[in-house]
Amino acid sequence: MSNLIYEITDPDGTAVFICKSKRICCEEQDRIHRYDELKFVRIGSGSAVWLIDDREYPVKKGDILILSHADIRMIKQVSSPLQFTQLDFLPAAIYPRQDCTACFYKRTPNFSNKLDKTHPSFSAVNAHFNAILKEISTPKPYQREAVLTHLTQMVIAAARMYADAPADTSVKLSHSASMEQAICYIRTHLSAPLNLPDTAKAVGLSPAYFSRLFKAYTGVSFRDYVARLRVTKVIELLQTQSVNVLDAALCAGFQCSSGFYRTFRTATGSTPKAFRKR
Repeated sequence: MSNLIYEITDPDGTAVFICKSKRICCEEQDRIHRYDELKFVRIGSGSAVWLIDDREYPVKKGDILILSHADIRMIKQVSSPLQFTQLDFLPAAIYPRQDCTACFYKRTPNFSNKLDKTHPSFSAVNAHFNAILKEISTPKPYQREAVLTHLTQMVIAAARMYADAPADTSVKLSHSASMEQAICYIRTHLSAPLNLPDTAKAVGLSPAYFSRLFKAYTGVSFRDYVARLRVTKVIELLQTQSVNVLDAALCAGFQCSSGFYRTFRTATGSTPKAFRKR
C-alpha cells in the first residue's frame, strides 16, 4: 500500500519530484511495474530480498537503493513487514546541471543498486534524505527550492560513491542530454518498430557512437533496453487492463509471439500469465 507524502510539479502539471511511503506485508509480493523516474529507496523497517534485473539484494532497515528507468525490479521475498520511503524524480529536477545523474545509469562491473554503507559519502546521502523528510513535514516558505536543493546534493553525494569505480572514460557526461532525448524517443515510439540507426539519427549522432554512449549511459545495449521497456509495458497492461497476452505484446511493440515469450522469460524469469491482473 502506497501513501503519497509530497509532490512537486512543473507549470504544465508534470510531477518532477514525488515522496511516498509504502508498506508490504510478509504474504505480499511487489509486482514488476513500469515507471519513468529515477528513485532513491530507503528501508525504514523490516527485511526482504529485492530483485533488480538479475541480481538479488537482501535489504533491511537503513539500506538505500538507487534505481533508474532501465531497471526491472520486484520484491520477491518479504521476511518481515517491509516499510520504505522512496523519492521519485525526473533528471530535470536536478539544478542547474544533470550530469551527476549519470550514476543512476552507468554500469561498471562492480556496480550495485544498493549503496555501500561503508563509503564516506553514504552518510551525506542519508543526511539529505532526512533533511528532505524534515523539510516536507510542515508547509514552509521556499519549500520547493529547499527540497530540490537537498535532492541535488543527495544525487551529488551518491554520484561520488560511484566516482572511484572504473568507468568508460571515453564517454563524456556532456552527452547525458542526448541520452535522455534518446530515452524519450524510445518511449514515445515503443509500440512502433524501433531500430538503433533511426534513434541515433533522432538525437544527431552516428549509430556506432550512439551505441557506445547508450550502453555506457544505461548499462545495457540499445536492443536490451528496448526489450526491457516492452516487457514492463506488457506487465503493466496485464496488471491493469483486461487484455490477452498476445494483444498486450503487440501493443508494446513485439512483432512475433516466439520472440516475445523468449524475451519475457529472459527478463523476468517467469511467464506472462504470472503477471496477469487478479
